[in-house]
Amino acid sequence: MGYSFSGQDPNHSWSGFRVELEYLYRDSKYDQASDLSGAAGASLAKSQQEIVVGRDQIGSITSHDLFGNLYFDFINRSRFIPYVGVGVGVGFTDVDYGYLWARNADPTKIKTGAGLPNENEIRKNLAGTVSTGQTTLSDTLLGFQVLFGVDYAVTETMSLGLKGRWVNFDTFRGEAPSGLLRSHVPNLRLDGSEPVSGGIKTDDIEFFGASVNLKYRF
Repeated sequence: MGYSFSGQDPNHSWSGFRVELEYLYRDSKYDQASDLSGAAGASLAKSQQEIVVGRDQIGSITSHDLFGNLYFDFINRSRFIPYVGVGVGVGFTDVDYGYLWARNADPTKIKTGAGLPNENEIRKNLAGTVSTGQTTLSDTLLGFQVLFGVDYAVTETMSLGLKGRWVNFDTFRGEAPSGLLRSHVPNLRLDGSEPVSGGIKTDDIEFFGASVNLKYRF
């Protein structure tokens, strides 16, 4: 839905500024898993011996986006009308997120707690434990987009066009699912004391897109 501040030229071309309120629905199927990597030194030794599985996974990202756009149509005397535009808006975003971390079942491979007086007890308690969870995280993101394209004036009131866009949203943040932590409810201690919470954070989310458009002018 949009509004143009200028009319038509004698050759049925539209030119000038126009504004638009735009709704987008996006569903991106990632199905990507990230295994434990990048460890070094003591962390590398722990990952190779103590942690036998370390995996974070994103299934899909869905977003309901609402943008306000400003366009400029380049003046010319042909039926082809190139244009550029910018827009700002919000994205109501959901991320399917899960994680799975499993420790070695052999207590002698556990490095956590090394040097503490109760080292053997810690190793025994941690051996073979699993931390896992699966949920849908939600966040509202601010974003902007750059738009460009060209329309062809089929008639005085109708045009057919091709539009491209680059969209950037800010960082996604979500609270981690309350699944299992070391094979029990997420508390630091087995007695249920000292609850544990966490979250995930991504880089800025961006995407490119292209669409074919049919426009009617009243």
